[in-house]
Amino acid sequence: HGITARVRWVIDGDTFDVDLPDRVNRRAATRIRLWGLDCPERARSDQPAEPFADEARELTKALVEQGPVTLYLEPHRTRGTFGRVLAHVEAADGRSINDALLEAGYATADDRWPHAHLSRYAALQRAAQQRGAGMWSETHEGMD
Repeated sequence: HGITARVRWVIDGDTFDVDLPDRVNRRAATRIRLWGLDCPERARSDQPAEPFADEARELTKALVEQGPVTLYLEPHRTRGTFGRVLAHVEAADGRSINDALLEAGYATADDRWPHAHLSRYAALQRAAQQRGAGMWSETHEGMD
C-alpha cells in the first residue's frame, strides 16, 4: 500500500505491469488490475475488441507515461481471481487513473466487491452517462 513503481507495459485500460518483482507469481514484474472498474476488452484471437477498448488503453498509457504510479491497496483483498494485484492507482501528477477512466466513459464501475471508493466510482460513471462520454455516447449506442 502506498508503494511507487514504474509501469513496464499497459495490457489494456484496467491492467498493466509494474517494475516490481511478483514473489507470489514468481515473475519479474507485478501485474496490476485497477480496483472497482472494468474497461472494454481488447481484441483477442477468438474475438474482436469491444468498443472503446483502444481509447481506454491509450488513456491509461498517457497517464502512466508521466512517471511512476502509486498503488493503493484494500487490506481485505489485495489480489484478484487471476493473481493480479488489485489497486487504486495514482498517476505521477496525482490524478487517479481509476477516476480518469470512469470520467472519460472508458470504464464501468464494478460493484461486485466492496471497496473504499464504491460510491464515488458509481457517481463518476453516472456523471459520464449523463454527459454521454465515451461508451455512453450516442455514437456508441448506435453501434450496438
